[in-house]
Amino acid sequence: MSIIKKCRLFYASISELKYGEPFERNIPIFGQSGGYTFVMPGIYEIQAVLRLSPTDRVVSNTVQCEVHRIKPESATSMEMFKALSPGPAAKLLYDRSRMPPKQIHDRLKRFVARHQSTQSAAAVQCSLGRTLLKSSEVSPKAARSNSLKEQSLRHLEKVLNHPHLSNHRCDVAKQLLNGHGRRG
Repeated sequence: MSIIKKCRLFYASISELKYGEPFERNIPIFGQSGGYTFVMPGIYEIQAVLRLSPTDRVVSNTVQCEVHRIKPESATSMEMFKALSPGPAAKLLYDRSRMPPKQIHDRLKRFVARHQSTQSAAAVQCSLGRTLLKSSEVSPKAARSNSLKEQSLRHLEKVLNHPHLSNHRCDVAKQLLNGHGRRG
């Protein structure tokens, strides 16, 4: 089965691209247009194409990812499903635009605490840190803003040394911490 998904990602600068040298960048692939990209379990091949002009393109290596089926008999699988599948949780992971409702936020924090060593926990913790930081910057109340900022920086500090955190996410976390007077 071949699935071709097109999405547009805009970058402020592509000055990091140098001919013949590797370029690494995280690209969100799990959700598009309000739904999930991979709705069926299986092995998928992914390749990214960056169009520099109408005639010039940069094409990535092809990578494989495997989407596992939900295992109803597995408590861990069901906990992951319940924590990560609600719309607000998926939106947090996809675009980090706003804080999910308190119930979802608390569920995600419990998930991270119980599954600290997993790649999913690293992604959730990083997204929570970034989202809390954005929320602190728009909060009209100073005390609330400071509380959100502290929570954010704690999430980012905890996730910094996670073995499954991608280089890009690690760099983002370091930049955010350094920008707020914390050593990243």
